Amino acid sequence: MKKGDYVVIILVIFSSFFIFAKVKNEIKTKGDVVAVYVDSEKVAEYNLKAHDGEIIDINSKYGKNKIKIEKGKVKMVQSECKDKVCMRMGEIGADNETIICLPNRLLVKIEAETSDEVDVILQ
Repeated sequence: MKKGDYVVIILVIFSSFFIFAKVKNEIKTKGDVVAVYVDSEKVAEYNLKAHDGEIIDINSKYGKNKIKIEKGKVKMVQSECKDKVCMRMGEIGADNETIICLPNRLLVKIEAETSDEVDVILQ
């Protein structure tokens, strides 16, 4: 192999990494709302922009939790469960990301706002 061959191979490798990183960032779309589920039933939904800076109490028969909405992201700030794994899960902000508190049967999920508009009609 000649010097030029090595240069072409290196350029192809770098460009493939660049394209992969660009596509990966575009796949993660920001969600619009945070949905709260208790026992697989949706109990609340909050717009991330309208409720910015708020701490929201979630009380159920299984326990109490608090989530904080800030700058388009959500995190669990308080939980009555023993292990506190849900609080260590960090912030979520992209569509379909979740925080789960198993002892309290709680699921906090980022979702895109649903629209009744028709996207595509296939025949």
